[in-house]
Amino acid sequence: MDGFGALRTVYMDEASVLSYHDDFVQSTERHPMQDLAAKLGDRGYGNTRIGVEMENYYFSAKAYMTLVAELPDATIEDATALVNWQRKVKSDAEIAVMRKAARIVERMHECIRERIAPGIRKNDLVAEIYATSLRGTEEFGGDYPAIVPLLQPDETRPRHTSHGTTNPCNGERVLFSRLRGCTAVTTSHCAEPLSLAHRRRHFWTQPARVTQRVTSHVPSTRCWTDLAFSARAVAVTVSD
Repeated sequence: MDGFGALRTVYMDEASVLSYHDDFVQSTERHPMQDLAAKLGDRGYGNTRIGVEMENYYFSAKAYMTLVAELPDATIEDATALVNWQRKVKSDAEIAVMRKAARIVERMHECIRERIAPGIRKNDLVAEIYATSLRGTEEFGGDYPAIVPLLQPDETRPRHTSHGTTNPCNGERVLFSRLRGCTAVTTSHCAEPLSLAHRRRHFWTQPARVTQRVTSHVPSTRCWTDLAFSARAVAVTVSD
């Protein structure tokens, strides 16, 4: 099933898209890495250096052990994040889709500012955010990202986030939102704090602080010069 999905979303021809049979799925008798090892051997890679993502949730200990056992002449090395680093510089086509995803994120934040009010349940707010993300815009639709909308209850728990509880929004606190918009399997990220009470001075300095940190820590590469980076701090006045 995934193989057919890949054929619809990649630029390679059918001969370059490989998949394994359903018998390998959730099996106690065989493992997908056996099929992958056989395909690597058929292509002459059975005695080469092979990089794997050791620090990734989708590459299990069983997957590693199976690959090592099936390719005894190969040198298996840790290549975690190598592909991500190679993809750091985006193509023009990737940038165009990322900008579309960013338009969806903007609408998601607009949805929060329009819907949020003291007393509204966070799960109801998340439902509205989800609906906005899937509708997209008039020109293109949205999709579900790899992570749900995250809402941070207040500034007293800077590392705690949830994707919606039945607890109501508190009018005396701040709500931080971390949202992802997605279209054509491409995601754009943006975070924003909203104060339901009085304006808080330190929020208004955040955009400048975030921009300063990004520009000082991230090299000036194409992926940053072609994409505008922005952060906002918004205070919302809402009556009960």
